[in-house]
Amino acid sequence: MKSLLILTDFSANGDNAARYGYHLAKALKLNVILCNAVIIPAQIAVAGDIVWPMDGYDSVMDDSDKQLTRLREDFEDENIIGDFQPQVSCINQTGRLDDVVSIVTDSYHPTLIVMGIHNKGIANILADDNSKNMINATKCPLLLVPSGKLFSNLDKIAFATSFEYPDLDCEDIFKIIYMANAFSAQILIAHVHDEKSEVSKADADLIIKISTHTKYPNICYRSIQNEHLITGLDLFCMDEEINLLVMVHRPHNFIDIILKGSQTQKMATHIAIPLLVLPDEKIELAL
Repeated sequence: MKSLLILTDFSANGDNAARYGYHLAKALKLNVILCNAVIIPAQIAVAGDIVWPMDGYDSVMDDSDKQLTRLREDFEDENIIGDFQPQVSCINQTGRLDDVVSIVTDSYHPTLIVMGIHNKGIANILADDNSKNMINATKCPLLLVPSGKLFSNLDKIAFATSFEYPDLDCEDIFKIIYMANAFSAQILIAHVHDEKSEVSKADADLIIKISTHTKYPNICYRSIQNEHLITGLDLFCMDEEINLLVMVHRPHNFIDIILKGSQTQKMATHIAIPLLVLPDEKIELAL
């Protein structure tokens, strides 16, 4: 059975994201891998003549083991007889987060990675250093859960696109169909463009193509016109009460612009919905 990889640092926010990921795994009928990247003191990594005492290393690893076990037991206590109960395995490993995730994903091939972030708002989420590193490094779909976000049914899933790559958009939407199916969710294809752009007939044709290709009946189109693309997305998500926003990380699209330091990072936003970032690769997300 395929699995969902949950990254945690044992903070309140990390625990919250882990709980969100566990409930998502139950809904998608995936097993769970709980992972903690253990960071050793920075000076040890750069100073070869400094030796970290073995008992100090063992203590840190033991504490990580205990915290992972605590989380696993908390999840098991929440299980209801008759519901799908994911098998939960635990991994702790020393190293930078992106390096550890690379090793784990190469070994276990998770369907999805879940991690918590402290920021809220699309621009602020993407400006977070850990988010940046993970988005740039991972080859697996990455779900970023904002601070304090509790799990709820994904009734509305928005797929944000500029329609610069219509054929790839079609393939990427196909990847999230299994998730939409699990919740009988509505998929809203959000065409993000500035006020000078015109909505062409090609957009409508693409929606028909997507519906035909995916055979998913509950897909609709929304046009988002705003000079500031991220502001437009924020407002759209609030107005439509979106439960999950999906973006693809491609060169030169709006995610890439934000990651490289666009002015949109400075926008003050307050919505708090999970953001699913798909890598720009033909990765199967279907079960």
